[in-house]
Amino acid sequence: MLKNVRVLGHFEKPLFLELCKHMVFQQFQQGEYAIRPGQADNSIYVVQDGKLELSLVEADGKEIVVKEIFPGDSVHSLLSILDVITVSDRGFCMLTD
Repeated sequence: MLKNVRVLGHFEKPLFLELCKHMVFQQFQQGEYAIRPGQADNSIYVVQDGKLELSLVEADGKEIVVKEIFPGDSVHSLLSILDVITVSDRGFCMLTD
């Protein structure tokens, strides 16, 4: 399955195998956050089962779902770059569904 993930499928086999050595599998319960605003964002998340919702958090705390991530899809948690591009102080979070 991992070779079918777009972000990983472009690497040559030796690099891909090296990356696989550093993978950590995490399991989340429905409604549990994978990332909250302010947490370190130095990972790539690949959905194996279920769905993730990528949300922006407004100043009033309201969450707005901007993307749903399904099995085989990936999310680069370096999404804080959105704050730089939009000059926004809003955080983002990923909630399992």
